[in-house]
Amino acid sequence: MIKKIVCKVAEEGGEDFIQARDKNHASSMRVTAFNYRKALHESYRERVGIQTLNEEGKWFVRIYDRKIDGVKHFVRDKETGKLVPVVEVDSEQERMKELMRKDGLSEEEIEQALKGEV
Repeated sequence: MIKKIVCKVAEEGGEDFIQARDKNHASSMRVTAFNYRKALHESYRERVGIQTLNEEGKWFVRIYDRKIDGVKHFVRDKETGKLVPVVEVDSEQERMKELMRKDGLSEEEIEQALKGEV
């Protein structure tokens, strides 16, 4: 199953999660996934990311396309306690938003302008 998922993500992208029994089982599956990734062609190896994570007391191995969303790490949400992806903020875009706010535009108008709908 792990080999199939590693190959699928290498070819198609996306992400898959495999639930483990416990932390040791997750670590073992992670090593297995690394070994399968190592056997892939170099161009595919660079695409496949592998990590373990604990979500609400359950252990998972995440096999994912490193290029999706530009997401590289997760943080725990203070309100829900769940892991959420951290997305890098574009400082130029934030500067543009700040200037539009000063010009009196609403948040909706700003979002439309940034999407090119205005």
